[in-house]
Amino acid sequence: MKKKVFIVIGVVLILMILAIIAAILIFNKEKPDNHSNELAGIEAEEQVPDNAISKTETKVGYYADVDGDSQPDGVIYADLAVAKTGEWKDEDGTYSYETITNTKDYYVSQTNYEGPFGTKDVLTAIDGDGEDRFYVMALEDFNVDETYCWYDDAYGNMHKFTTGLSTDFGTGRANTESMVEKWNTNTYGNQNNDETYLDMWAVIQQEVANGWFVPSKGEWCAFGDNLEITSDNYTNYNLVEWYWSSSQLYTYDMAWCACFDLGYVNYSAVNLNRSVRLSTTF
Repeated sequence: MKKKVFIVIGVVLILMILAIIAAILIFNKEKPDNHSNELAGIEAEEQVPDNAISKTETKVGYYADVDGDSQPDGVIYADLAVAKTGEWKDEDGTYSYETITNTKDYYVSQTNYEGPFGTKDVLTAIDGDGEDRFYVMALEDFNVDETYCWYDDAYGNMHKFTTGLSTDFGTGRANTESMVEKWNTNTYGNQNNDETYLDMWAVIQQEVANGWFVPSKGEWCAFGDNLEITSDNYTNYNLVEWYWSSSQLYTYDMAWCACFDLGYVNYSAVNLNRSVRLSTTF
């Protein structure tokens, strides 16, 4: 009888030990791996380069690597880390932009790049969330030495679109997308009506699909003022005399232009031919 009791007690003890072992295994499986998490955190921190740039110091004048290949695609002409209200030459050249704080992070991907806007570092965005901090102007014209009508057959029809083509800083992309859509549907006249010069909206559509746009008047003014471009020095930056903006002039059959030979913004009839340079954000 005593032998049977010992056997029963032994079985119970074994079952209890097995239950304890199972509980320990389950606990360890569900317990957070703090060591692994710490390593992951260190690894994430290490992904931010030592040469990450300041979030508060302006980087206007630096070069921008927009597509991530460490090669410059444009020059930064507005840094939204620092708010500014300014004027290029006269009251028609006023512009303004506010500070944003939830921006992407950036690092120096190339130092002392020698380009048309002087010797400056090249900035590249670090992968991650955040808003675009910089406005960037391409380093060369769209199709160098070529000029285009703004929209030839829109001349005489501009009264039809007196809204939606803002002059404000920050509206160039929306202006461009609006006009590409209208041009594609012949909303304000026939396409490429001039026998010599194509309409601007016809030829830039691939670049627009890639995130580039025709600057608004306010964006051109920020470019001219922030980079201190004048009628005396504009050729040093590979700029030509007149560039189209994406901004309409009131209700007239004209659009605003950046006029570097004059050193300020002026306007031109939309059926004339001017140069095109594109902008983007990153």
